[in-house]
Amino acid sequence: MNRWFGRLNKLIGKLYLLIGFSFTFAWFLFRSNLVVLRAIIEPEGRLRPALLAYPLTATGEWEIFTLAHLITLSPGTLSVRHDKDARILWVHALYCHEPRELLGEITQGLERPIMELFS
Repeated sequence: MNRWFGRLNKLIGKLYLLIGFSFTFAWFLFRSNLVVLRAIIEPEGRLRPALLAYPLTATGEWEIFTLAHLITLSPGTLSVRHDKDARILWVHALYCHEPRELLGEITQGLERPIMELFS
């Protein structure tokens, strides 16, 4: 009986994480769309394309798969290649004024919550 409550508790915790992550990703998408919209309206000097090497913390195939696809779904970013040996995900960004800031947003906003969901 106690084991059953433990599993139920874990399931409810994952559900809360999923709901929270959904709102976080929706906010991430909203902000990305605003950046793309602003670049369309004011095209002069807005583009700052960059190809970034994102060091992966995630090790599971589904974690990396989900991260790569969520990056690609976000306007202005695209996951280009996954280097399994070096554990790097190559990300192309159209608007990269500060590479460390973008990599930090991916880590905090996407990779960490994904790892919590899949753990």
